[in-house]
Amino acid sequence: MDTEIIINLLVSLAIGVIIGFEREWKTQAQAGKTYDAGLRTFAVVSFLGGISAVLSNAITPLILPALALGLSSIIFISYRLSAKKSEDFGYTTEVTLLLVFAIGAFAAIGYKIEAIAFAAIVVTLLRLKSKLHVYIKALDADEVNSTIQLLLLAAVAIPLLPNKDIGPGGAINPRTIGILILLIAGISYFGYFSVKLFGNRLGIFLTALLGGLTSSTAVAVAFSKMASANKSASPVLLGGGISLAAAMMGPRLLIMVGILNYSLLPFVSPVLITITVIPMSAVIWIALQYQKNNIPATTLELKNPLQLDSAAIYGIVLSILFLVVHFIETYFGTAGVYALAATSGIADVDAISITLAKSAIPVGDKLTLQIAANGILIAVFANTIVKAIISQIIGGWRLAKWSGSILLLAFLAGIAIHLAIY
Repeated sequence: MDTEIIINLLVSLAIGVIIGFEREWKTQAQAGKTYDAGLRTFAVVSFLGGISAVLSNAITPLILPALALGLSSIIFISYRLSAKKSEDFGYTTEVTLLLVFAIGAFAAIGYKIEAIAFAAIVVTLLRLKSKLHVYIKALDADEVNSTIQLLLLAAVAIPLLPNKDIGPGGAINPRTIGILILLIAGISYFGYFSVKLFGNRLGIFLTALLGGLTSSTAVAVAFSKMASANKSASPVLLGGGISLAAAMMGPRLLIMVGILNYSLLPFVSPVLITITVIPMSAVIWIALQYQKNNIPATTLELKNPLQLDSAAIYGIVLSILFLVVHFIETYFGTAGVYALAATSGIADVDAISITLAKSAIPVGDKLTLQIAANGILIAVFANTIVKAIISQIIGGWRLAKWSGSILLLAFLAGIAIHLAIY
């Protein structure tokens, strides 16, 4: 027998043992409950799935569905008898048995890594069953609706959007706009539940930290909307959150530029480090003041977890900006690199930074390292100012007083560093 087949079958067996171990432990932990399916049953069923897949490939494809149908019949009869006897009508174990059979077959045909990943997901879901029930029961109608809407947006709406450039010069990509709207909505959703689960202080900073790794502008929009909708919200905490997200832009761009064009790092590092250190220092100071003076965080009046309206408006604004960028690039040509960087940076720093980093070369008539670095930094400065403006327009002066002043300080310090060096 082929060694690869033996390894695949052993993986099938191991998957059954892992999931069966969890089911066996669950059975013993629940006094008074007995199941026919334990570690041995799951191991055998998973191994059977692997064997049936191998035989189907070697003899006839009918073997796998035939054994699956036979196993389903046995499980159904066993469920009816045990449910009638114990009056326990839960069928998690029975469904898991069928799933283990399928995963075992999946591993046997060569998808070992995927099968192991699926097994890990199954075990995790089984272990979190009781906690998931508790969380779901704690949700109100708005939270359930928002969860469903977010899933529909991610799994249905966005895949249906055409992934092609449309409009003048192909300036707009509907799929890209949809993903950006999903990002805004997802940050609002994550921020809502972070605050609910971890409290105002930790929840806001956790959302800012993780959200800033993807889009600090999106965090600024979401937090400004939160400040506008909740007059009791702490402008210090939300302003600190926007500043923390902005601080994440520096490390994100350093990694991106370092991967795409290592030669650019000496030109952009001083400024990017500066605009990271200043907001981060401000956030640390805010956190220390809250801890030192034992200041209670004001209670946020949590409303809609998703905030699709602000996300949709942001998507429309981005579409308009993409058109503006296209016209600037068309009419100014290569001489409009800086203008393009400034207008692109209004909405998104990553796109223009990737473009410039990939296009820059050390010498020659094409885009030089210095021009590319200047373009990236102009985009960063423009984006920093935009976040300050967003916090003022959407969140109001109470929020802008904190986030705006911190971001403005980072902006001025960054420009000073750049002018001093170059």
